[in-house]
Amino acid sequence: MARWSFPALLVLAASLHVMGIGRTLVPAQDGLKFIRIAERFQIDFPYDAVRGTDQHPLYPACLAAFEPVFARMIGHGPRAWRIAAQGISVIASLALIWPLFRFTRSTFDESTAKLACLLYVLTPSLGQIGIETLSDMLALLWIMIAIERGRSALETGRIDDWLISGIAVGLGYWTRPECLVAAVAIAAAACVPGVGSIPRRTRVVGLVLFAFGAASLFGLYAIVKREPSEKLAFRKQAIKPGSKYLKLRKVPQWLPKGLDEPRWDFSPKEESDDAKTLKLDESTVRIAELWIEGMGFVLAPFALWGFVRARSQGPGVWIARCYSVVFLTALERHAVKLGYLSHRHVLSLVLLSIPWTAGGLMVIGRRLARIFEWDTARKTLLGGCVVAALLAGGVWARTRPNHVTRWGHYAAGKWIAENTKPSEAVLDTRGWAAFESTRISYDYWHVRQALTDSKLAIVVVGADELSAPSRRGKTLKALLRRSGELVASFPAERGGVSADVLVYRFHRPETWEGLE
Repeated sequence: MARWSFPALLVLAASLHVMGIGRTLVPAQDGLKFIRIAERFQIDFPYDAVRGTDQHPLYPACLAAFEPVFARMIGHGPRAWRIAAQGISVIASLALIWPLFRFTRSTFDESTAKLACLLYVLTPSLGQIGIETLSDMLALLWIMIAIERGRSALETGRIDDWLISGIAVGLGYWTRPECLVAAVAIAAAACVPGVGSIPRRTRVVGLVLFAFGAASLFGLYAIVKREPSEKLAFRKQAIKPGSKYLKLRKVPQWLPKGLDEPRWDFSPKEESDDAKTLKLDESTVRIAELWIEGMGFVLAPFALWGFVRARSQGPGVWIARCYSVVFLTALERHAVKLGYLSHRHVLSLVLLSIPWTAGGLMVIGRRLARIFEWDTARKTLLGGCVVAALLAGGVWARTRPNHVTRWGHYAAGKWIAENTKPSEAVLDTRGWAAFESTRISYDYWHVRQALTDSKLAIVVVGADELSAPSRRGKTLKALLRRSGELVASFPAERGGVSADVLVYRFHRPETWEGLE
């Protein structure tokens, strides 16, 4: 990469990330889980913290280490936790540029690699996940390092490449269990005859070293947790024939007398009793839709064109193919059995599509140059126009407001901090207001503990949850009709007039019996 290209990309990416962090009010809802786990890492021994969480612990462990740095600069509180969590994602996002460049350069050429890195920085889905309080970007970094080093190992046979690739897979597993797909892809590509230029004996020795690097960290995790993965075990139980996925997620009904009747529904989220299922064709269409959306719609045709027409070569191509096949197979099974897919599920496929997107754009540009017989000056002008268009579109997409509907929860949290005592507890169905208030809090997964806590004083709920025509919505409405007094309400977006986020003062009744 030219001397100016890499620093310029880093400055552009860092600037977009800083702007995104400045527009963020509260963490992602799943990010609240990682922050709670990180708090445990600061209090408990690391062994106990790892054992006590159902999430893979590397990201919250990094967050626990980073938070004191930001707390010294801006003070302890929810803002320090949020920015520290986002900072880890930003660092991972910036670090990912280098292995992506190396992988694309070895698969295509240097010009395509530069364009791929620019596309990566400007792709909205990858940019957004780079400022989230989630473990996805850190996992993508380990996947990209593992694939790039695996590609290099198959070309050179270097021992350090095999080991680093295996260690990256292991660290990825400590971040998210899906990173094991990279190990399967690298091993599968290494077993394909003719892939790479190293002799068979060197390949076997390298695979042993790769397996040692990955298995040592995988084994350490299994020893500490006493099981391979709570997330994978849960999914395995959920897809057994006849199992009720959503019933597994329900809060146990150990509730005060009068609330322990079957008619009341204290499900953590608004969802039906039975798991939704998708047919194979439906799941395939859904995955394709999410991938196209993740590519920002505009880039998807160029990615497909790159798959078909771009002259890619080398072991990296085989690793990417194997990864795509294995990951899509697992994703299809997940969608068919559990019926749930989100844009986060396809992020690794979006990332691996970036080199071929750049390849597709380069093929089109070079073909146009040949057809119209452009000279060097016109080629340079065309390339500059394409880059300018990408920058304009990418920067516009990256700087659009995000999570604007969380403002009401942010305002509710500020109100609670100013109008309640530090000893009073909060039950928050979404978690954002409680996080911002810094009060003792319960999410709706722990509604039983909240309703039996004598310090519970505030309940925060969305108006849409109360108006939902479900048993859960009716339960919330009945509970607050008996014990709640509406003391504040806020619109979902700044400047709005509707009451979307409701704050109730909780008055514990003498009995819940007779609740209608």
